[in-house]
Amino acid sequence: MNDHSSLQPFRVINAGINAGLALLLTTASVHGQDGSGDVSTLRQDTPSFLVRAEVNRESRDYREGDTFSLKVVSEKDAYLYVIYQQADGATYQVFPNSAQPDNRIRAKQAVQIPAEDDLFRWRIAAPFGTETVKVIAAEQPLKGLSDPRLRSKRFNPVSSEVVKGISLELGAETPDQSPTNNGTNNVPVIPVSTGVHWAECEITVTTYPRNQELEASGAKRFGVFFGVSEHKYALLQELFSGSNSNLSSPHRDARYLAEQLNDIGDLNGSRVYTNDKATRANLEEAITKWLPEKSRPGDTVIIYFSGHGGQIPDDNGDESDHEDEFLIPNDYFGLAELLGLLKQAKEGNVQESLRSLLEFGRRLLQRVSAPEKASELLARSTGVTDDLFGHWLQSLDDRQVIVILDICHAGGFSTQEKDIDETERPAKGFDFLDREVSRLKDIGQGNIVLLTSSTTEELSLVRPDGELSVMTYHLLNVLKEARGPLDIDTAYERVKAQMQAYFESEEFLARNRERKKPAKPHHPVLYKQTTERVWLKP
Repeated sequence: MNDHSSLQPFRVINAGINAGLALLLTTASVHGQDGSGDVSTLRQDTPSFLVRAEVNRESRDYREGDTFSLKVVSEKDAYLYVIYQQADGATYQVFPNSAQPDNRIRAKQAVQIPAEDDLFRWRIAAPFGTETVKVIAAEQPLKGLSDPRLRSKRFNPVSSEVVKGISLELGAETPDQSPTNNGTNNVPVIPVSTGVHWAECEITVTTYPRNQELEASGAKRFGVFFGVSEHKYALLQELFSGSNSNLSSPHRDARYLAEQLNDIGDLNGSRVYTNDKATRANLEEAITKWLPEKSRPGDTVIIYFSGHGGQIPDDNGDESDHEDEFLIPNDYFGLAELLGLLKQAKEGNVQESLRSLLEFGRRLLQRVSAPEKASELLARSTGVTDDLFGHWLQSLDDRQVIVILDICHAGGFSTQEKDIDETERPAKGFDFLDREVSRLKDIGQGNIVLLTSSTTEELSLVRPDGELSVMTYHLLNVLKEARGPLDIDTAYERVKAQMQAYFESEEFLARNRERKKPAKPHHPVLYKQTTERVWLKP
């Protein structure tokens, strides 16, 4: 019986810090830009607020002559900029414009482009193909987009040089700067703050000539499944802390659930990522690129994750418990792992493949004022925070999204049994994504359903044989036993009943009597704000 609790070293890794600091050599480096004029390079992975846009066709398909309009809502008061990039690469600022020159917008008040009382009609014309709408909301006006010539017409040309300048002004990440470098160096990228508070969202639309036949619009279903049992830097973590975060079941959880839903869940496509494939970059690519490219508005997508979770201080004031939660992928590199690597260096036995990571760690520790800050920066750069995950989900707007998490909702860990003393757990619970789902609903994206394996104060357990996690085991049972369609509400009630029966069974109680620290039951939670039926098995 194991749990998926979060990693203990995030707050209490002071022992050994001084030895690590003595090895520091140099200062931190700053990553650059790729110089591209593509508006998709204007990315903000850590927004302090959210902005959402929707177009006037749910399918996002437009024929020649169709009218096009856009509606935008921001969580906060902001200065709004909308840039449209045509299929041929030509780029235009379409808001502010000559008819709507004032781009100061109020929080949660929708702005329509063109305005509802405007007689102008924006009609689709050549060139045709895939086109991009980039929406940027900033708390202060952007210098790069403040030229009066950029609002003198309805459609105001934006050069690639202007896009590059905006990228530098915003400190935007470029597409090839994934949070964890996939090159041979494998060095994390620490985000560099420019002091500009901004948010963005992007919509891709497809335009066609009048006589071209559109693709059939029948709803489809897709899924991505992640299971992290083994962690890339577990030996470094163990070298420093004496234990590591490896688990026995998550890789099977992901694989078995994917097989089951492919068999009976009518999936039109799926991807499974386990252990060394379950990286942060692959999780981002699956959610923000593969799923949006494979699916269309109106489709259903399922995102599953089984593994560890962690907590760090909230950095934007959106969490009532003042904590940001994060998922831990295979290539997570935290402070314990860094200090283990520094210990290796002191002993003179660092692997050649880890030397660039060692130099990065030395620069990082010199850059920060306290070990806790290094821990937080590493967690944000190599883990997946709830804020980041919520922003990724914006790329699946207009789809029905089902997120299933078999992770712990409390802190601390120990290998194998993974039960810990109450004094070692954070005082507050682990509530990954529920606040973010509510924020997305507030700005119009209300089609996300979240099923978790335990409440905010509970540990999620693994079955006694170590094969499967408790919640996933019973979810598989419920799917196998279902005759006909199964919606998420019914699945949740059946899983909850089966888990309660298991925790009251002699099997569980007998094993608990043998334990010095008895394991506690945990209870699944369904977070569903939509009143529509959501089908787990259609």
